[in-house]
Amino acid sequence: MKLFYILFFISSIGFSQEIEIPESIVLTYNEEGIIYLFSEKEYYTVDILNYKLSEPNSFENNGFNIRDFSPIKIDNAFYFISTIGGAVLRLKENTLTRIDNSFNHKMQLGSTIFRYNSEIYRYGGYGFFSSRDFIVKYDFSTNEWESIIITNNEVPKGRSDISFLLNKDELIIMGGVGVDPLNRQNRINLNDSWQFSFQNMSWNKVASDEYFTYFNSIFFKTKNGAGTIKGGSVYLYFNEDLSFKTYDVNPILLKRQTRFEMYFYNDLYHFIIKRNNNNNNNNKMILMSRTKKELFGNLISIRHIDKNINLKVIMALVLFSIIVLIILSIHQYLYYLLITPNRLKFKNYKINLSNDEHLILQEFISNQHIIENNILQKILDKEQYDRSHNIRLKNKFIIELNSKLQYLFNNNTSNYIQIQQSSFDKRYKRYYLNLENKKLINQSKSAHRRFTYLLILSIIFLVLWI
Repeated sequence: MKLFYILFFISSIGFSQEIEIPESIVLTYNEEGIIYLFSEKEYYTVDILNYKLSEPNSFENNGFNIRDFSPIKIDNAFYFISTIGGAVLRLKENTLTRIDNSFNHKMQLGSTIFRYNSEIYRYGGYGFFSSRDFIVKYDFSTNEWESIIITNNEVPKGRSDISFLLNKDELIIMGGVGVDPLNRQNRINLNDSWQFSFQNMSWNKVASDEYFTYFNSIFFKTKNGAGTIKGGSVYLYFNEDLSFKTYDVNPILLKRQTRFEMYFYNDLYHFIIKRNNNNNNNNKMILMSRTKKELFGNLISIRHIDKNINLKVIMALVLFSIIVLIILSIHQYLYYLLITPNRLKFKNYKINLSNDEHLILQEFISNQHIIENNILQKILDKEQYDRSHNIRLKNKFIIELNSKLQYLFNNNTSNYIQIQQSSFDKRYKRYYLNLENKKLINQSKSAHRRFTYLLILSIIFLVLWI
């Protein structure tokens, strides 16, 4: 049994391998377990499992400089897409021919070229002092490029020289280079990541972070994300949890020939370097494999950007909320009369209220500042007095309450409780509370409004945080 575990452990370890490849190689292409190596007039295959280089397969070049193309394999055929324009070549029956009917516009330098569902796509690119912000697809029926229709209004800034990933039905772009709209000779390293859904045909912003400025077309794919080198460090980005891990860089990774894609397969990184041959001037091209442990040194830091980015949004909303609350507080101070069962307050002035005064002010609040005389009289009537005396008490009550309002507003000339003819019967009168541009409100209701506002903001913050 022990021998079984030992053999299993040994069989599960990835072993570093190296193989010398022809110096004439100008392009590479990777698919499941195979690396294709292209020179101008022939190509080779390398079986990654045994690191064996095949015999060359010759083809007629027809004068094309394939250094300026990006290869894609679809249904056992190779297509070469121009890295600057719309030209598409096909390698068929060992002959390279151009098949597209498109214009050589040379407006998509550094665009992202990729395959999705056996179709060829490209995004972005630079040309004539501007960067593209759209995706095009090659139409095999017309042999022309067609712009795809986006279903939402939000799209990332135009860019070129991009890092990207394909995750099932999603294209994920990171960083890249944009154009300064104020000075189009200046280039800007972009600090964001976006996700395009082929099912919904829409863009969605993933995050923004300064680390994305390190990502460009000289990147490499990892098991769950992408990596790039900046200075003496390696930055690995993981899209699933929106995190960066920073490692010390192994010097051998600095020798990588960046014009060839580094390929992650079978838990190994496969890449090409140039190695000096026995201290002479001849450099050999070496295809090698290394484990993650061999390539990346000590873990320096782990950085999660989902909460960092949302925190910036939240902080902006908090600042906005504070400003709104300050404005609301100032407005309340200047224009609101706050009533409690025994007190009325305006600005820094306060007056005490009797039970009857509180009841009448509540009635004014409930009836849009209007009370019919008979209703007011009924509220204030005392059983021990006759009708005429109750009327005198009511009139006195109105005078005293009006005096309190004058004190509150520091204005002895205005009558804040005015008599009007009733709208129901001209023989009757009603009382109108005229506060001009001020508003009478229960203090508990004012506090409730602020609480509700803060609760809504808290829910928004929580959604953003999650």
